[in-house]
Amino acid sequence: PKASPRGAPAAVAARSWSRPTIRWLRCCGTTVTPIGPQEAEQEQKKIHHEQEVLLNKAAGFMRSRLAQGLNLRVMPQLRFHYDEIIETGSKVSALIEKAVNEDAKRSSDTDQDSD
Repeated sequence: PKASPRGAPAAVAARSWSRPTIRWLRCCGTTVTPIGPQEAEQEQKKIHHEQEVLLNKAAGFMRSRLAQGLNLRVMPQLRFHYDEIIETGSKVSALIEKAVNEDAKRSSDTDQDSD
């Protein structure tokens, strides 16, 4: 067989290039955003932590089920993390609304004073 530039037979080199491996995809981090009724902040954090722990305990089972349906050489490990974007977004939105209301109140007060 014809040799490749690195000294390996061309057939081996072609076979390894036709089926690329993704070595960096060993772990798949997934963010989770629970949707439901709002609790007190401390209670919410406790519930979110418990949900995150339960999902991570079930990650092996989910990984095996995904592996059955996907044609991957290596099935990544699944890791679940709680995503606080909804809580952060609602807090930021409330702060913006408060600032806009205060600004509107100040501008109406100054308009009344100038009259």
